[in-house]
Amino acid sequence: MARGEGDRGLTVRLQQRPGEPLLATLTALRPPDEPHPGVLVVFQAGISPAASAAAPPPEVPDLAESSRHARLMDLVDTMAAALLRLPPGDRTEVLATAARVLCGRFAQWVVADVVEGGLRRVAVLGPAAEEDSVLRRAVAGQDPARAPLVAEAARAGATSLQVQPEDTGGFGHDPSGAPVLARADVTSLLCVPLGAPGPVQGVLTLFRTGPARPFSMAEAQAMDVMSRHMALAMRRPAPSGDEPPEPAPAGPDPAAECSSE
Repeated sequence: MARGEGDRGLTVRLQQRPGEPLLATLTALRPPDEPHPGVLVVFQAGISPAASAAAPPPEVPDLAESSRHARLMDLVDTMAAALLRLPPGDRTEVLATAARVLCGRFAQWVVADVVEGGLRRVAVLGPAAEEDSVLRRAVAGQDPARAPLVAEAARAGATSLQVQPEDTGGFGHDPSGAPVLARADVTSLLCVPLGAPGPVQGVLTLFRTGPARPFSMAEAQAMDVMSRHMALAMRRPAPSGDEPPEPAPAGPDPAAECSSE
């Protein structure tokens, strides 16, 4: 329903009163000032036992949805494994590693910013085309605080999911004054703070462009899970003692191209 696939009705039984079936009707709501749809559930009594006893028709499995779910679970697993391999104490490398995992297989663009008093840009990964290379360098040199979406995520700690962003200036402008979202042809974006539980450690912004399928609620939820894993990895303290910590692997160019999968 939240994805706009239509209303539903089904018969349910409460544990406290199993002999009194209820009709549950679910429908999507789209409040004008909310970024995500809601779901309204209405329960009605008076359903006859004969009607409730009728077996529902068998559901045909949605193979496309099952495949998308499997890919999401694989991505969450890959992210967790990549984060666990990192030595503790290097917050910048956590962000850069997460960006490499996500770019290409989850989004066309990934921009990573760390919160260190203010905001500092750590990595910008995007398509390999020559015109995109110029934009990557421009975004890498951008002050993250001048990107309203990033600044708000770092301040409020709330995720932003947008499809066909109305405010093209939401991610700031390039040196020529053109909106970054317009230049990159962004059709869907996720701006995710890395904090819960606790203060925001960094912000990841993901773009899908052109004909790419927009981010779904399920993908936003999977990204929320990964963001908590990243925040925990960023909080891991560096080892103490006489032995120096194991050096982190060399990070990528801050404005590198994605590796597609």
